[in-house]
Amino acid sequence: MSVLNRYIFAWLAGCFAYLPAFAEPDVQTSKNYYAVSGMTADDIRASLTRNSPVTYNGKKHDARTDWQVSWNYYWHETPRDCKLTRVNTSLEVSYTLPRLTTVAKLEEPLKSRWNNYYEALLQHEQGHQNFGLESAREIETTLHALGPRKDCETLQNDANSVGHRILQKYAALEKSYDRETNHGIKNGAIFP
Repeated sequence: MSVLNRYIFAWLAGCFAYLPAFAEPDVQTSKNYYAVSGMTADDIRASLTRNSPVTYNGKKHDARTDWQVSWNYYWHETPRDCKLTRVNTSLEVSYTLPRLTTVAKLEEPLKSRWNNYYEALLQHEQGHQNFGLESAREIETTLHALGPRKDCETLQNDANSVGHRILQKYAALEKSYDRETNHGIKNGAIFP
């Protein structure tokens, strides 16, 4: 490495030392299954509809993803102001999904159909999780960029207001996602 390259490398390393360190949100997921059975496509569909605990706007759905973002922050107070020094976010995700108990007994074409549907369903539900993940990342980034406030009470109020506004934004985006995909149906999350 030449002297010039070492100098540039050292200069870049020094620049990055002043950037705030962003951690990925801590993500905790859980999956809750409900049993579905049947040996024909119609029987499986009837079982999905009958056994699903997921209801939205008075209509049964095959799956659901709930997420909750929380944030913690630390500050430093001086006689002049109060500023954030560290921000951590976490995401809790809970999936409610069907589990076909008779899948091993199904004839191959129907088993393949189920597997394709289930893969599309999972991808759609993971899309919901991504809204939670992106909101947690945006909260952390935005709070890191929040400038000092005259006192810590103002800082706390502003930080929490920012966090809640970001959550509202992603909740609206998530509703649009369901409208645009018709709750995943347009992406293949429909059975039979």
